Amino acid sequence: KLQFSDYQNLFDLIEKKQSGKKVLFGNVICLKTSDQIIFLTKNQLENSDFCFNIEFDRFYYWENPALSFKSSSLSNSAELKKEFGRAADTEYIDLEKIKGRLILRSWKTGDRFRPLGMKGLNNLSDFFIDNKVSITEKKKTPILIEKIGTKENIIWVCGLRLDERYKVDNVTHHTLKLECKRHEKDH
Repeated sequence: KLQFSDYQNLFDLIEKKQSGKKVLFGNVICLKTSDQIIFLTKNQLENSDFCFNIEFDRFYYWENPALSFKSSSLSNSAELKKEFGRAADTEYIDLEKIKGRLILRSWKTGDRFRPLGMKGLNNLSDFFIDNKVSITEKKKTPILIEKIGTKENIIWVCGLRLDERYKVDNVTHHTLKLECKRHEKDH
């Protein structure tokens, strides 16, 4: 049963201009996005975390989340020029800049990266807000990272932005083509 204070909290959530706010009613979470209120169970929100190890030149497909990932080493610059910048779900990085192991995972609080074309590190949560990515989409967005010991560097916010430190440049000799696709689940 909802109490009067629950209704008050819901009305406050609706009135607030700031997206990202949430109100909890038992097992139900109400999330405010830029243009809607979303109702989710705690399980729907909490069970969206994922973390997968990635190897070079492999194809992966997962059911939960419905996601595929492929990496392919390229040495032919003609092939690279033909494909470069064609699709949001495809990115190219300098293979020689990878020193650790690759992991594809969900967003975590405190994640920081250097968006392509920027000089300093930015909070990934600020990047999501600036690009109008909703809370539910943020949880589903795959993040490709490089893990060196305990340090994690974001390489690619899949489908959105590459990190400046991994871009292909005029001294790149070996390129890694990355493809990450989210698939709709059949209900």
